Amino acid sequence: MRCLNDISKEAYENSKNHGFWEKERDFGEIIALIHTELSEAYEEYRHGKGFNETYYENENKPCGIPSEFADVIIRICDFCGANNIDLDKIIEEKMEYNKKRDYKHNKKCWVILESGKYNIMDELLEIYDENNQYLNYQEERKTVHEKGLFHREISVWILNEKNEFLIQKRAATKKNQPNKWAMCGGHIDVGETEIEAALREVKEEVGIKNIKLNDLILYDVQKHVSNKLNGIINNHFKYCYILRTNLKENEFIIQKEELSEVKYVTFEELFEKSEKEPDNYVNSLKGELLKTNFNKIKEKLKELKEDSSLWEEK
Repeated sequence: MRCLNDISKEAYENSKNHGFWEKERDFGEIIALIHTELSEAYEEYRHGKGFNETYYENENKPCGIPSEFADVIIRICDFCGANNIDLDKIIEEKMEYNKKRDYKHNKKCWVILESGKYNIMDELLEIYDENNQYLNYQEERKTVHEKGLFHREISVWILNEKNEFLIQKRAATKKNQPNKWAMCGGHIDVGETEIEAALREVKEEVGIKNIKLNDLILYDVQKHVSNKLNGIINNHFKYCYILRTNLKENEFIIQKEELSEVKYVTFEELFEKSEKEPDNYVNSLKGELLKTNFNKIKEKLKELKEDSSLWEEK
């Protein structure tokens, strides 16, 4: 059996021969690509593929959960081969160390519910002060929302070639703001950058694949101070991105436990409908906050010399 160091050398040589190391690669992008492979494994699971199921597409390309896991390992080995990281040695060291650790490493961890679905007892969020400075500790999500601690979130405004926005309806089972129209977004995981979180969310929630970090355009960082709603005080800093796509409504693959449907709307339609039915929309999609986001997006598109002529000034 080949050792991981041998696989790393082969993965790196193959990657280099295909032009991926012609210049120094960004470490953040490499980490995001590894995240992407894991997200795609979860997508296969959502589509009913078995843990040991491999199927083939497009000139016998292997697909499925095992294939996506293989891509994770290949990407890691590629980077290790390029940077002379001794994977065999460090894995042996880590495994020996883990043998000596306490039961469950003295931490709360993943559990299996009676329904058979996986859940996590603690989702940790990084805590920031009122000026968006990291305070060097994390808290459970439940505690964060109970105490109104500042944390970071992302939102992604997905636009098509007609400058229509994609909005998504939150699932009826969501504890916070069920059945309301929102944009793509979510919390930033511990150790994750803002743009990595945005990349992960668009893949998980609406199934957009084959996007890169530079496809996401940051247009604003917003401070949100919240009143208590349904037992939640959601004080946070939101990193707001634009993402262009040519996908049609029926081509999105929605995360059913999070969403019930998606649709494109113009700004004018969104503003009018959210004025008439404000209870059906999250705060970011109505009133002054919607106008703020609209104008910030338009400013960014003008800065990038993209067409925003379909919109009237608000």
